Order: sequence, then C-alpha cells, then structure tokens
Amino acid sequence: MGDDERTRDEMSDEAQASGDGQARPSEEPPATEPQQPRDAEPVESGDADAGGAGGGTLTDEERAELYKQQLKELRLLDIARDMMLTVVTVGYQKLGLTDETRELRDLGDAHLAIELLRAVIGAVEPVADTEEIETYRSTLAQMQLNYARVAGD
Repeated sequence: MGDDERTRDEMSDEAQASGDGQARPSEEPPATEPQQPRDAEPVESGDADAGGAGGGTLTDEERAELYKQQLKELRLLDIARDMMLTVVTVGYQKLGLTDETRELRDLGDAHLAIELLRAVIGAVEPVADTEEIETYRSTLAQMQLNYARVAGD
C-alpha cells in the first residue's frame, strides 16, 4: 500500500469531529497551496531587492521555479482527501448531533456537505484505494441517516 493510501482502520482510529461516537476521518488542514520543500531557501515577501545583494531573497524567476517544482510534486488526490476530511468534519458539526454542537446546527449547510462529499467521492473513485472509497461511502451513508433523523425532529 502506498504512503497516501489509508485503510478503514486507520481512518476509524482518527479523531472524531462531533463527539457523537461516529468514527470519521480526522480533520487535517486543507492543502491550499504547495508547501515549501524542506531544503529550499525561505521565500521572503516583498521586493526582491529589499534584502540587498545576496541577502537570501529569491528573485521572481527563482520563486516561479520553486512554485513550479512544488506543483510538480502536488497530487490532486491528496487535496481531494483533505477536502473530504474537511467536508465531513464541518458537515457533522452542522448536523448538530450533540449538546456541544446543537447550536451550530444548519441543515442547509449539512445538506451541502453531504452533496459535496458525494460528488468528491465520485470524482476520486477511479483513482483512489477501494477501501478508502468504501470508508467514505460509509461515512456518507451515516451522514445521510443522521440528516434524515435530525430533519425529521
């Protein structure tokens, strides 16, 4: 199994978003932009000439090259995983299933979370691990059942 593949047990052992006993994937910060490689020079903001000659500031060309390298290493499947984790986490909060999250209940947002998760699962299914997809489908089903229960109250 590759480094980016996750088993159902690994996902079940991760943090639970709403504290309602339902195992879900953990919350990981979404990857919004590529991270700087560990061995790369720090990228400073501002004018490239601000640090003076040889002051460790990257030129625009160097910054562009670094960004291009980071994009080469970036996998959209990883971003989709981060998205699904975030959607599940926020979606469960918006369902307001516990006393702690009841004040956050927003069934419109919960419904949107369910639909987003369904769409992303469909998009990554051809390229993701079967067990991982089954785990997300199970989570989706639980969210749908909880939504129906809450909406019926």
